[in-house]
Amino acid sequence: MARSKRKSHRTLWLVLFVLALAVAGGGYYYYQTTAQAAAKTTTTATLKTAKVKKGDITITANGTAKFVPTAEIDLAFKSGGRLVEMLIKPGATVVAGQPLARLDDVDARAQITKAQIDLALAEVKLSALKAIDPLDVAVARADLEKVTVNLRKAQQDYNAVAWRSDVGMLKEATALEQATLDYQKAKATYDLKMAPPKETDLRTAQLQIDQTKSALASAQTALDNLTLKAPVAGVVLVVKADAGEQVTTAPIITLVDLSKPTVSIAIDETDLSKVALGLPIEMTFDALPEKIIPGAIVAVDPTVVLVSGIPTLYATAELKNPPANLKIGMGGAVKITAASAKQVLTVPSEAVREIAPGQFAVFVVGENQQLVLRTVQVGLRGTSAVEITSGLQLGETVSTGTVATQ
Repeated sequence: MARSKRKSHRTLWLVLFVLALAVAGGGYYYYQTTAQAAAKTTTTATLKTAKVKKGDITITANGTAKFVPTAEIDLAFKSGGRLVEMLIKPGATVVAGQPLARLDDVDARAQITKAQIDLALAEVKLSALKAIDPLDVAVARADLEKVTVNLRKAQQDYNAVAWRSDVGMLKEATALEQATLDYQKAKATYDLKMAPPKETDLRTAQLQIDQTKSALASAQTALDNLTLKAPVAGVVLVVKADAGEQVTTAPIITLVDLSKPTVSIAIDETDLSKVALGLPIEMTFDALPEKIIPGAIVAVDPTVVLVSGIPTLYATAELKNPPANLKIGMGGAVKITAASAKQVLTVPSEAVREIAPGQFAVFVVGENQQLVLRTVQVGLRGTSAVEITSGLQLGETVSTGTVATQ
């Protein structure tokens, strides 16, 4: 009985050892035996093969998209007043800076005129302080020379009678006194004409100019604010006032921002890895099927949402040079290019087998249709072709499977 139990134990250990060897052989044994089996079945099946060649691979994702505004902008005047002009209607297309509406500006223009006059007067005053008028100087010099001559004559006449005790009562004394006063006045006038202006006077005059310039700028800003302009290119969505009405600072125009033509893209969750910032897109609108419009993704929603029960990812893309006749809400198909490689070694997708997570191999067809399993490094994996970065040479033949023969 004991002998029978020992025999059973030896049998069990033998089975476990064989199983361990089978597991250790792993995928390689499986693929080698598969290759041998494929070779033995050539009498009933034909081996399908393909050459390793150079080609382009592009990884894309397809979805739907529609034309949407970047934003809606409410526009209002900075101050209330009487609306004298409403220059647009709902649906109008406008460009950045285009006037949309105007308030009564009579008072504002009067303020500008006053500020302009004040500025001109202040500038004249400063110029007068800085300038030495040659004509004024010449007149002052002539007057000074004239009274100097008169003073000399009066002095001579006075000297002739100076010995008299009543000289102070004589006309010569009175004439000398008057000539002296005339000389002093003319000399002061001449000196004033020749003297530079005081620094304080110049500074005061310049401050007055600066003040009037500031007042003019404020008046111009107030006038500009009476015209409501489009901050960006877009389409007028709403108009809430008519000419002749009194308006406040509440919004009276809503503008749809089209300065950056944008589409909202919906992609199936399975293509999540193919959506990222900066990736190029190609948009084809249903209404313009003959035109492919390029663009790039500028935003990706952080969450996946259910749309009719289907997990969907949304992204936003800006179009480059779209046609001017696009309308908000127009839809169509979009293709996202996630990656691409030009003129690289490729094999058909069905030739590549994943023997372990992240490890790949192909069956290379040798002499007499013998299959040899060879590990390879892969790059981009498209729907129909796979990039081979190492492990194969251009022109080698690989198996893509078998097809039954009659």
